[in-house]
Amino acid sequence: MISPRLAVTRASRSGRRRTALTCLLLLSVPATAAADEQVMIQVGTLLARDASPREGASGGAAGSPGAATTARSTPEEDERLAGLKPQLVRLFRYGSYRLMDHEDRRMAWGSHASFDIPGGRHLRVVPTRRTEGGVALQVALVQGEQVLMNSDLTLGQQGKVLVGGPGYEGGVLIIWIGAHVAEGQPGNW
Repeated sequence: MISPRLAVTRASRSGRRRTALTCLLLLSVPATAAADEQVMIQVGTLLARDASPREGASGGAAGSPGAATTARSTPEEDERLAGLKPQLVRLFRYGSYRLMDHEDRRMAWGSHASFDIPGGRHLRVVPTRRTEGGVALQVALVQGEQVLMNSDLTLGQQGKVLVGGPGYEGGVLIIWIGAHVAEGQPGNW
């Protein structure tokens, strides 16, 4: 026979488990969105070249006397990235950045899309739910059958994330992922 104290303890634990399970289930329920509401997904690929991430644009070691802290302009510099360049330099510190490709796509919640990434790769994106201030996404970078990266992201409205990616053509790919609830025109890069 089970003692009354043991029975209460088991009942309490059982109740806590149900409460915890209920909380987890509530957290996993997608925020409601209008049936016709769509998400604008933006994926861009940048090619970063010249200086290594640990070196300044002048070729000196970062933090060493005379090391530059901003990237130099090169003939391949892409003017469309002018507003983003200070952030790129601060995060990655390469010598030049070129926008290789970008695509804006309207998607329904829960739908799957694949974006081509140079080097035979694909970025698979699924907008999973609307959050209080933006959009939650599942993303996976895939090459052939191999998953190179798999992540859940939550971006604020008009939010973007930059991901340092694999090497390509003597440089490094930087993948730009943005998302927002579609309301008219696509957002600016």
